[in-house]
Amino acid sequence: LFENRPAKVLVYAPKSEGLKIKVNDGEFKELYFFGSEFYDLTLSLKEGDNELVLVSKVDGQDLFSEVYALDVSDNPPFADGSLTKVVYSQTSDKSDAVISAVAYLSDDAATAEIILENRYFITLMPAENRSDDLVKWTGSLVIISNDKRDLFDTVTLPVLKITDISGNQTLVDVAWENVIPLESSLFKQYSYLKAFPLSQINMLFDFVTAYYLVILIVAIIALLLNIFIEIRRQYPSIILSSLGLIFLLAVMIVI
Repeated sequence: LFENRPAKVLVYAPKSEGLKIKVNDGEFKELYFFGSEFYDLTLSLKEGDNELVLVSKVDGQDLFSEVYALDVSDNPPFADGSLTKVVYSQTSDKSDAVISAVAYLSDDAATAEIILENRYFITLMPAENRSDDLVKWTGSLVIISNDKRDLFDTVTLPVLKITDISGNQTLVDVAWENVIPLESSLFKQYSYLKAFPLSQINMLFDFVTAYYLVILIVAIIALLLNIFIEIRRQYPSIILSSLGLIFLLAVMIVI
């Protein structure tokens, strides 16, 4: 209907026989009626302040709405990283985990949530305003003991997702406070380092792989020499043990 930035608008107009809308200084545009008390429409608004006025026809009379102000901005919302944090604590019996979040967001923020490993979500609500145009948002979540081990087996940074009144979104990594990583098995630590290796760790893995590969080649050559050169004096148990060693080295190289 209009130009520039698209915005979805839901209008509730019970008993309306017709509905018109005007954006800023434009003309009234008639909206189509779909047999419902709700009108779902998309408007294109300019960046900055916009004003909407609606006219509903009821019993042959035009009823004007109040002026609705909409602020449209392409600037994403932001958070004060030095004050925003996620705090880990425990319940009184120390069986469950309590995750509390505090975020200081720009005053154009409409919704905010903390995302933990894309499985747990903490909805934040505004608590108080500050003099520097920041708003304090808070929220908390209780995680039962069984899920606590899965969450903290490998600690990753929480993500703060902010959406402003214009639909712009910002994702921010947030630091933990008081979190204590759970002890994990050596195999899990090894698997994690293999999946996300550092440069120094990767060099160590390459060296170990090459070391076992050399031993494997030497073992294969020694076994073949024993089989074909001294086959009459070789015992089956020695051959089987050599094959077992070769198999073990191959598995260690693959892992």
